[in-house]
Amino acid sequence: MEKKFLILVVLLFILGCDEERLLSPGQSVQKLNTEFELKVGQWVSIDGEQISFKFESVPEDSRCPMNANCVWAGNAKVSLSLLETKCALNTTLDPHEITYSNHKIKLVSLTPYPFTEAPISQDAYIAKFIVSKE
Repeated sequence: MEKKFLILVVLLFILGCDEERLLSPGQSVQKLNTEFELKVGQWVSIDGEQISFKFESVPEDSRCPMNANCVWAGNAKVSLSLLETKCALNTTLDPHEITYSNHKIKLVSLTPYPFTEAPISQDAYIAKFIVSKE
């Protein structure tokens, strides 16, 4: 009797859990072909697809500050982890997007934009992405 009760409790627990409740902090589930934002350190999985990645860091940000006059717009590099693969996407230079596991991951934008007075801390960056099928 005890064993049947335990099995029933486990089944109810499994059936009562949706994917959102099983995510750890810093993870999200997003839809294919829909723009979404990630902060540095956050993971994303694409709903119904076999793809997930982490926004690792912004190792370079040479974008022209908003309150300065520059010869060129500059570039920011966004570092991603895709399981065992590491890659970088750029705001101005190529590549802006990569193909991984029959999916296209595109960097849409990176905020905040720099000002001359203050450096941007890693935890302040927010990258906007869109993932589509190849």
